Amino acid sequence: MKYKNSLEIQDRKSLLQKRCKEIIKQCREEVREMNEEEKEEVENAKSEIEQLKEELKKLQQRLQEFDEIEKEIEDVEEEEKEEIEEENENKQEEIKSNIRMKKEKFSLISAINDVVNNRSFSQATQSVINEGANEMRKCGVSFAGQIQLPIESRDITVAGNDVVGVDALEIEAPLRAKNVLVNAGAKYLTSLQNDVIIPIMNGNNVAWADETASAEDGGATFSSVKLSPKRLTAFVDVSKQFLNQTSASAEQMLKNDLLNAINTKLESTILGDGAGSDNQPKGIFNGKTIDATTSTFAQLTALEAGVEDANTLGTPCYVMSNGSKGAFRAMAKSTKNTQLVMEGGEIDGVAVRNTSNVKANHFIFGDFSNLVIGQWGGLDVIVDPYTVAKEGKVRLVVNAYFDAQVTRDEAFAVGKTA
Repeated sequence: MKYKNSLEIQDRKSLLQKRCKEIIKQCREEVREMNEEEKEEVENAKSEIEQLKEELKKLQQRLQEFDEIEKEIEDVEEEEKEEIEEENENKQEEIKSNIRMKKEKFSLISAINDVVNNRSFSQATQSVINEGANEMRKCGVSFAGQIQLPIESRDITVAGNDVVGVDALEIEAPLRAKNVLVNAGAKYLTSLQNDVIIPIMNGNNVAWADETASAEDGGATFSSVKLSPKRLTAFVDVSKQFLNQTSASAEQMLKNDLLNAINTKLESTILGDGAGSDNQPKGIFNGKTIDATTSTFAQLTALEAGVEDANTLGTPCYVMSNGSKGAFRAMAKSTKNTQLVMEGGEIDGVAVRNTSNVKANHFIFGDFSNLVIGQWGGLDVIVDPYTVAKEGKVRLVVNAYFDAQVTRDEAFAVGKTA
């Protein structure tokens, strides 16, 4: 007989077990042995019970296999469901992002065109300019342009809810990257407010003392340097045809032109010999006498030793003109070997950075962590559509506020090559 499910098998097995118990009980009550008919019935029942057990075991194994297959199917369905949900979420986010970018992305070129064509700024553009203006007010500096750009990359709220992405306008990071002084180790401070006093400790007398003795006066004295916002102004002439471009690369090119104009003036002033008059930072070469032209490696090492005797804590390096770089690359260390003073971008293991903003054939060796550059606010851009109008151009006058101070004059030595 073939059973449909485990319940029928269990019922049949229970019925046979019950019948066997009845036969045994009857024989026990009558105190006799089972007759042949009873014995046969019991043996047949036992045999069938074993068969039922085996059949039940096979059925349970089959059911377990079905459960495992079903579990695998459910897992696959769940994974597919999660993938579909994730894909839908990504699509929704992409749609939202595209809508947001189309509606709210700030464009410097568009803002300039709005000024040139006497159009009102969009809500998003005005929000970015307001943020830049507030930043400059907070820093205590004035501005006169139609466009103010915040220095840092951030999200700006528009109309209480929406957000304008201004990553393309980030000023601080690329300005740092372009400035050879910052790369040499100069400290660069941003978002300063009003004048800033930087304390300097001089003297380092330290003594050993008995466990209970009073500490001696170390003899340290303090001085300071003051950073004050000084207006740096530069201009870039841009063709009207260029301002008709809407690509991200054109936007980036315009930003690079503005930053290059600022950085060139800032760097050349700090690396110059100006006395700090005319509302500009004092140059590193100012007040330093160059006794003779450096023409040997021995002269160069003597110059390095003078800076190292000042016990500077940073990593010194060279900043030099392109002419001095060429001179050191052609200068032999001595007449006894073929090694050159500058090889592999280094002078005897010391990094060399060159720029056209150093006076021709001049160089500086020093610990540039003793140079502090400060910036107040972002960029103030004046859009002038008239001065070079006959050439089909628009002049962008950029105003920014910087200052720079050397905190330890003895941390720098200067020289010149032939």
